[in-house]
Amino acid sequence: MTYFPFWKGLAMTKEGTLSFADMLLESPIGTELTQDECQTLAPLFSEREYKGGDCIFEEGAPGNGVYVICSGSVRIDKKTAKGDYSEIAVLKMGDLFGELSLVTDLPRSGRVTMASDGNLAHLSLESFSGLATDDLKLHTKLVHTLGALACRRLSTTTLQVAKLLCKVETVKGDVSALSEQMADAKKGMLGFA
Repeated sequence: MTYFPFWKGLAMTKEGTLSFADMLLESPIGTELTQDECQTLAPLFSEREYKGGDCIFEEGAPGNGVYVICSGSVRIDKKTAKGDYSEIAVLKMGDLFGELSLVTDLPRSGRVTMASDGNLAHLSLESFSGLATDDLKLHTKLVHTLGALACRRLSTTTLQVAKLLCKVETVKGDVSALSEQMADAKKGMLGFA
C-alpha cells in the first residue's frame, strides 16, 4: 500500500483515508495485533511534527518510548570511535524505532534525526506501562511483538556483521599479499635476490 502524508490521525492512500489504527495494523507493531487491539492502542500515541534535521534522540540518552513514522523519514546514526557519526539506516513511513526502550532500561543505541520533514507518533514508556494495568492481554501481546521484532533485527544485524568480517579477512589477505610483493620489489631494487 502506498501512503501519502499523515497527520491528525489520518493518512491518505490511493484507496482513500487510512486511520492511525489501520496504519498501526500494517506496521511492524501490528503483525500480531487485531484491528480492535490497534484501535485500543492508537489513542495512547501522541503525534508531533518535525523538520528535517531535527534530532529525535541522541545515542546514550535514556529511552522514553517507541516512535512510528507517520510521514517523512528518519536517519539512524551510530557514533564511531573518532566521535563522528556513521549512517546505519534510513527508515520511512510506517516503520518504527526506539522499541527496545519499552522492554529494557538500556540507553538509546544510536542517534535518530529527521531525514526530511515529517510527523512521528510516540508511545511513551508511561503509556505503555499503564497498558499493563488497563489491558494486560494487549500489553503482553505488544511485548511479544516487540521482542520478535528485536530478534529479527538482531538476526539481520548479525548477518551484516558476518559479511563485514568476511570482507575484513579478505582485505587482510590482500594487504598481506601486497606487503610481500612490496618487500620483494624493494629487495629487487636494492640488488638482493
